[in-house]
Amino acid sequence: MSAYVQEHRERFGVEPICRTLGVSASAFYQRQTGQRSARQLEDERLLAVIRETHKKNYEAYGYRRTWKALLRAGEQAPRCQVQRLMAANGIRGAKRRGKPWRTTTPDPDASRRPDEVVLFAVEVGGGGSGVMVTR
Repeated sequence: MSAYVQEHRERFGVEPICRTLGVSASAFYQRQTGQRSARQLEDERLLAVIRETHKKNYEAYGYRRTWKALLRAGEQAPRCQVQRLMAANGIRGAKRRGKPWRTTTPDPDASRRPDEVVLFAVEVGGGGSGVMVTR
């Protein structure tokens, strides 16, 4: 988007182009200077602390326990920020709410095994009962 604005700024001006595209002109100018935003700098700093805390706890903590560990260590960070950074960087706990991690994923194109059980209904003495026969 910056390239487009840069290419057409002489003809239309930066502010009208940014207004039309729905972005702020200040963001364009900040990008031109190469400065990183305060959020990006804070995210990088907090991510390093999250990685360290996660590793200290044997990579078993999910975002909630990691957030609690950060609070105990004196790091004031919103839980949603910890969750966002962990998800964006592939940091996960050992389990998902009591369910073990799936180590395999089924292939949807694989052929299924044939059904080995065949059921027959047999009338015995007036009452219906089923008999199971396996191949």
